[in-house]
Amino acid sequence: MSHLYIKFVENLIIFVFPLSEQIMKTINSTITTPWKLEGDYFEGCNCKLICPCIFKEDPDEGYCNLTAAWHIQKGNYDKVNLDGLNVVALFHAPGNMLTGPKWKAAFYIECHESLMG
Repeated sequence: MSHLYIKFVENLIIFVFPLSEQIMKTINSTITTPWKLEGDYFEGCNCKLICPCIFKEDPDEGYCNLTAAWHIQKGNYDKVNLDGLNVVALFHAPGNMLTGPKWKAAFYIECHESLMG
């Protein structure tokens, strides 16, 4: 199972990515600020029927162009309300997502007044 990890700096989200259970345990052991997210996740890519990258396999066409989107229906980071926040990410993986080469990523994070303090 993978989890969504969101890192905040001065109440602004700076990156979002899926993490393994083991990495999440390590991160959670060092997080002191309470946070919780509930919502929807969508992804689509150029691979055939089901993206083999999810199963740690090579992409169908040798590369993967992935779009992922999150809608946080209910969430908070400490006292910062994240309800209704939308995030979209575009990824280009020129090979296997786990073994490389390195990915390129771009994120669009909708900014609400609640995030600005």
